[in-house]
Amino acid sequence: MKQFPDAPYYSLWLATYHLALADALIRRDQPGAARTELEGTIAALSLQLKQRPEMNSLHDLLALGYSQLERALRQLGEKRLADEAARKAEQERNSLRRSP
Repeated sequence: MKQFPDAPYYSLWLATYHLALADALIRRDQPGAARTELEGTIAALSLQLKQRPEMNSLHDLLALGYSQLERALRQLGEKRLADEAARKAEQERNSLRRSP
């Protein structure tokens, strides 16, 4: 899994995989496991964005990650944290609109 850690598109593929896994966990009513998956994925994507700010596709994945985190948190009854995740998802979507 760590064979190509410095390849930018490898990190995008890996994040996409983890987001799909989290979505499946949410659909299977396992929001706690999805939350753990999403928090790790969001942290990795945020680090990638700091290292490669020119990769606009990272904003797409972060917006999706935060949206899914919002769903998981709502299932867990964490309204305040879910609202914060929704706000961050919107920030990422807005970052894309401002990009050249």
